[in-house]
Amino acid sequence: LREEKGWPKCHFMSTFFFSKLIGGSFAGEVAYNYANVKRWTKKVDVFSMDLLLIPVNLGNLHWALLTIDLAKTCINYYDSLGGSGTHVINALGRWLEDESRAKRGVALDTSHCGANFWTRRSHGKTIPQQNNMSDCGVFTCEFAQTLSKGSSDFGFSAEDMPYMRRRVCHELCAAYIQ
Repeated sequence: LREEKGWPKCHFMSTFFFSKLIGGSFAGEVAYNYANVKRWTKKVDVFSMDLLLIPVNLGNLHWALLTIDLAKTCINYYDSLGGSGTHVINALGRWLEDESRAKRGVALDTSHCGANFWTRRSHGKTIPQQNNMSDCGVFTCEFAQTLSKGSSDFGFSAEDMPYMRRRVCHELCAAYIQ
């Protein structure tokens, strides 16, 4: 069905992945530990995917989304409060490099320079922004759903959140995501 619609081949990481990768540290790089998540991808070849979607819990206070677009060699950070997510981008770029070495035996450089040029983007305030401190999870789900369909046209705003919450509830109860 995804191929028929032209949607990218995606893998969604667990909501615990980022917290486990950085050992629960809000600063990210300080407690980075690849060994904590090395086995999390033993049943999936992340390098065969077009897009990895990684929900990021920041200090048990806020949700954001990081994507690794393997087809376009781009790491993207989406935060409905406009944060830059530099530590998140750096930690997950480093994870991808470690994952490549461990699973494929191939060195990968996700920095801004090198033979395999990777783009790192923080979308900050160029995406829909929440107007309260409680809608970040819904924004993160909507970003993920839109991106997983191969689009970056976020056709929603903070005013749409009551409807979005009802729609997500309906989809979960019906075991069907539009």
